[in-house]
Amino acid sequence: MTTTRILITCEHGGNEVPHEYTPLFTSPGAKRDLHSHRGYDPGSLHAATQLSLKLESPLISSTTTRLLVDLNRSLDNPQLFSKYTRSLTQNDQASLLKRHYHPYRKRVEAKIRTLLNCHDRVIHLSMHTFTPRFRGSHRPVDLGILYDPARREERQFCDAVGNRMAALVPSRRVRHNEPYLGIDDGLTTYLRTQHPSQRYVGIEIEINNRYARWQEKQKLTLITQLAKAIRDDSFDF
Repeated sequence: MTTTRILITCEHGGNEVPHEYTPLFTSPGAKRDLHSHRGYDPGSLHAATQLSLKLESPLISSTTTRLLVDLNRSLDNPQLFSKYTRSLTQNDQASLLKRHYHPYRKRVEAKIRTLLNCHDRVIHLSMHTFTPRFRGSHRPVDLGILYDPARREERQFCDAVGNRMAALVPSRRVRHNEPYLGIDDGLTTYLRTQHPSQRYVGIEIEINNRYARWQEKQKLTLITQLAKAIRDDSFDF
């Protein structure tokens, strides 16, 4: 019998700025960005924490603002550094990578290796939120499930979870590979290159960030529904 373990991560869980970098964010515009979706994913850490508790799964998270360095981007991605850190010297950028980027990514990679030493498969759920509107366009999505359609195990897992969510709450707008593509640059995309599809299932969960403004009961209901949909899937790929 195949054994499966779930790992939950949250790369954009907060907008904290380490003391030595506070001079970069003193302007009114920078302060606005820090407290907006540009600075972090509002509600993502709460969602990740609740899902971790309900699924009894380990959680790895970061609460440092992505305006320093984006933990969900590859080293060659032009969005790795924001406009506030893009002009830093190479030494200063290397220091950011050494202190924040590499430790987080290595921690996730190490946890996956540890879980795979004891189990046949790891399902990695990377939790994010997105803005209801983007460049003036409305996004008619409550919950996005992002994956690589070419990886059979990811496709089957997401089909099962999506179908279960539709049965549980037909009014919930659950979409596959919206509002982003599951093959876009990200931590799960990188990790797919490190593990075969039968052993690593990398999924991004994207929640409409109006979730952050919902009442506690509504928030808990959404995560409860998602956790039930995941638990009810047998993972028998």
